[in-house]
Amino acid sequence: MANRLSREDPIQRTYYDPIEKSEKYLGRIFWASVVLSLSILLCDKAEFPRIYNALQILFCVAVILLFALDMFVRLYLKPRADDMRLKDFLSHAYGIALNHDQTQAYYNNNETVPIRKLAAQLLENAMHSKSTVLEMAKNTRTITLLYVLIFVAIAVNRSTNLEMISIAAQAIFGQHIVSTLLRIEWTRIRYERVYEDMYNLFLHNPIIETFEIRTIEGLTKYETTKANGGVLLSSKIFNSNNEEVSKEWERLKLTLSIL
Repeated sequence: MANRLSREDPIQRTYYDPIEKSEKYLGRIFWASVVLSLSILLCDKAEFPRIYNALQILFCVAVILLFALDMFVRLYLKPRADDMRLKDFLSHAYGIALNHDQTQAYYNNNETVPIRKLAAQLLENAMHSKSTVLEMAKNTRTITLLYVLIFVAIAVNRSTNLEMISIAAQAIFGQHIVSTLLRIEWTRIRYERVYEDMYNLFLHNPIIETFEIRTIEGLTKYETTKANGGVLLSSKIFNSNNEEVSKEWERLKLTLSIL
């Protein structure tokens, strides 16, 4: 995770970029389905039967596409990308190439003992991840608050019918707004815990057996956070923060006597 000029990350390009593109399409399809729901509600079936039927068909297509693309991302693209990232992580820690396309200047330490190298990589990962997801959380909080305020305004308006409130509730509290914020916040807390655990591990530097088991525990927590949270870290925010966080990492290595 060095500066952007020297860092090479074929795994991001090959495996994670398709996920980012797919999630953008998921967002567009989701909002299209919301618009279609509102259009169906506002369309007079008796006066415009053809338009009403067309809207119903389009809504069904949107729902099916949303489901299919979401399953494709969750069950294929995301696990595949995470598997390749973990292979690369272990390859650098143990000096054994488990994958062909390996990152360059992605992990920055000169530890020679594999378990210490793995722990240092995990600490660096956690530092970058918590920084990235914190910025994501800040942005998502603002957007979510705006949508919740809009929902409240709609709900308290006596002239708003129940169908409109129901559609708004589905949009706000469905998979793409409030739940996204909750998953991001949960992921942020978990990454911060991994960072603190690994920081304290290097700070206290226990006997090798304890060091090893704590490192494996930290790696497990980090990987289960990625899997259960389902939050894809923003590459744009990562790259924006990379230089500053990398400098912080160099200072942290001196503090914790990491090679």
